[in-house]
Amino acid sequence: ITKAKQDAVVKQLEVEVAKMSENLQGLKKAAKEEKAQSNMTAHLKATMKDKDKAMLDKMDQWSARMNDKARISGLNVLSKLKNAIHLIKKGALAGNGKAADDLGNVLKQMTAMTR
Repeated sequence: ITKAKQDAVVKQLEVEVAKMSENLQGLKKAAKEEKAQSNMTAHLKATMKDKDKAMLDKMDQWSARMNDKARISGLNVLSKLKNAIHLIKKGALAGNGKAADDLGNVLKQMTAMTR
């Protein structure tokens, strides 16, 4: 692959890394807002029946768990993208056999994540 094509691939991957980083920041912001809302719902819980309180608590726990899973998955993808960029810059597409093998492994891991 030519140097120009390699640079284009790296540039596109860096754009994706920037988007992913921005999305992760959005998740952190959403989690903070959710935590602030849970403080406001404490007043509402005081007026609820026990079953309703339990349901609301369970929903809050589910939401927090899903936010954590999304954040961890996002960090995993971000790490793989950065690793791919590193390996491409190292010469994975330009003939470096070890870097190419490592890039193949990273791509396999990313493929397994989508299943």
